Formats: sequence, structure tokens, C-alpha cells
Amino acid sequence: MTLALAWRGDAGRSRVLPFLAAQVAGAILGVWLAHLMFDLPILQASTKVRTGLGQWSAEATATFDWCC
Repeated sequence: MTLALAWRGDAGRSRVLPFLAAQVAGAILGVWLAHLMFDLPILQASTKVRTGLGQWSAEATATFDWCC
């Protein structure tokens, strides 16, 4: 969304990099917090390949839900 807003001119281009950095940091911290809440190792590697129609439809919904 940050890139889309910058492309449309609704957000200053100089703010894109700090926003993206904050979004990535927030995502990582959110995953770590979820692991902590469910008593899982904070750092772990995924051993399951996640793909298929369900995965892609969820990604599309999460990506484009903000527009409506």
C-alpha cells in the first residue's frame, strides 16, 4: 500500500523507505510475538512448503482488501 500511495502521489516519495522499513520490522516483531504467545521457539525455519490455490487466494485477498 505504501508503494501504491507513493505512486499515486498521496504519500511523499521520501517517506517510502522509512515506511517500508517500519512495516518489515513490525511484521518480524509480530511473528516473534506470535511464537512467544504459543510457546514456540522465537527463531525457527519453516519446514512446510505453503502453496496452492488457498494460499494464493488468501494473499490476493490480503493484498487487495484495502482498496474497497
